[in-house]
Amino acid sequence: MTSKKLIFALASVLALPLIGSAQEAAPQPQPSAATASTAVPALVPYSGIAIDAQGKPLGETVSVTFQIFKDEQGGEPLFAETQTLNLDRLGRYKAQLGATYASGISLETFQSGEARWLEVQIAGQAPKPRTLLTSVPYALKAGDATTLGGLPVSAFALAGDDASRAATSQSVQNATSTTGTVTSVGSGAGLTGGPITKSGTLSIAKGGVTNAMLHTPTLTINAGTGLAGGGSVSLGESTTLSLDPNISGTTGRFSGATAPVLSGDNTNGASGQLGTTVGGDPAGVWGSSSYYGVYGAGVFGVYANASNIGVWASGNTAGVSAISNSSGGWGQIGTTINGYATGVYGTSVTYGVFGFGNTYGVVGESNYAGVYGKGPNYGVYSDGPVGTASTSAAVAALPDDRVVELYSMASPENWFEDFGSGSLKAGVAEIRLDPTFTQAANSESDYHVFITPNGDCEGLYVATKTATGFEVRELRSGNSNVSFDFRIVAKRRGFEALRMEELRHDAKTAQLIRDQAKTRPAQRTLILDQQGQPKDPLNMPGVKPSNAAPAM
Repeated sequence: MTSKKLIFALASVLALPLIGSAQEAAPQPQPSAATASTAVPALVPYSGIAIDAQGKPLGETVSVTFQIFKDEQGGEPLFAETQTLNLDRLGRYKAQLGATYASGISLETFQSGEARWLEVQIAGQAPKPRTLLTSVPYALKAGDATTLGGLPVSAFALAGDDASRAATSQSVQNATSTTGTVTSVGSGAGLTGGPITKSGTLSIAKGGVTNAMLHTPTLTINAGTGLAGGGSVSLGESTTLSLDPNISGTTGRFSGATAPVLSGDNTNGASGQLGTTVGGDPAGVWGSSSYYGVYGAGVFGVYANASNIGVWASGNTAGVSAISNSSGGWGQIGTTINGYATGVYGTSVTYGVFGFGNTYGVVGESNYAGVYGKGPNYGVYSDGPVGTASTSAAVAALPDDRVVELYSMASPENWFEDFGSGSLKAGVAEIRLDPTFTQAANSESDYHVFITPNGDCEGLYVATKTATGFEVRELRSGNSNVSFDFRIVAKRRGFEALRMEELRHDAKTAQLIRDQAKTRPAQRTLILDQQGQPKDPLNMPGVKPSNAAPAM
């Protein structure tokens, strides 16, 4: 900031009385725009004061830049000019905005009817806060009041018959005479709102524009492939397109090889849309879309009956996706009649079958395996608790060819356990917990250690436990070097507070689970083929679909 601070003050917002007094106080520059032939001078009078921090005028002259903006802050200027102005003994000056332009300030600056802001800047100083322009500058618009869109009255004529147009034309010519005055504007053919004697609006009357008034009163409708009819149609009229005679209106069957786009409605128990093929391997119905290839709604949204695959789908996200709006419905259901077939089969590099639901994501019921999964990482993966009303078991094949089940231990809490061995040295042993185990199990909270000595000693006990390990000592201050085995049990990390979490509390569900436990067969056998040999469900005939897309 310089030592002298320029102070620029507006006498007030540019109100009409102020501007009038400013014009009387000092002579104005004679701009080229203010000629005797200009009906409304395109200039805006403005006065101000330029003094220093001590209240003294800056000199005899000062350079001032004026800019007009649309907004109070920011934006590009709609008008800008710089003038050199004379100061009186008190530092006051007067200016005519637009004086540096031959045509003054453009009328377009004020034609929008929006607010305009003036910014004034003394040379070498920061701009002063913008000031809102009030009514006087907008009087510039009055210079355009005798025109319509910049055109004189003689450039327009009202619509109507020849006689009325001739009369109107003569009236307009008379109106533009230097000695005549327009006293009334009537409504021509197709218009409403007249006569207008002072001000008003002419509008197109309802039904006022007829085809006869239009340059092109018709349009042409061309019948596409498989359709007949169309032609030239007047605006407001209608025409009818019908099926080409080569297409049967009863069956909707195309006799050619073109793949049609069809939609059908039937109220007689038949199919709204039916697709069949005669030979080769094409698809009866094939759909391709950025959203739904085939979409169906009804008792059966999409129904398929085939000798091999009822519904085949391939997609980047979901091959088949189904949603049920019923509280007891099924999003997707697959059933088979053949004892070796699969109700629902899915194959993918991520999830073969993916289910999501408020009750059950995937439900499977079968004579063999309700849900069968096969994969390099997980045969079946669940993002949530896995529950069973029966047993949780592993299946093992014994050397004598018997296949048996080994059952998992159940607990009221979530426990992870680990096993290991160690040896005393002079009656003491330090055991370090597996770091990976401590990431899965919470060793910071209380955990349990069970020790079994492998030799004669005074007995062993756990002296201390930490998050990373525990210390084993011999009773009665013994100092033997006996080896021992241990088992550690710790709460699963993130599930420490769970204990016999209640899932439901109703008699119906409880009785269902009790019945399921009673009906479990005492001995189950694997499904055998016709030769009596066990079969892999995924290798049964007619189960695994081809990875190739249906032929189009």
